[in-house]
Amino acid sequence: MALMREIVNAIFHVLRGKIASRLLPKSLPPAVTVYG
Repeated sequence: MALMREIVNAIFHVLRGKIASRLLPKSLPPAVTVYG
């Protein structure tokens, strides 16, 4: 469940900031996990 929460947080982080996936914080899962 914690992993799912991290993925959701990563998605919201990108949507809020409209940033490239490579700029996600290191504490979030890899971009491949977030974007499928």
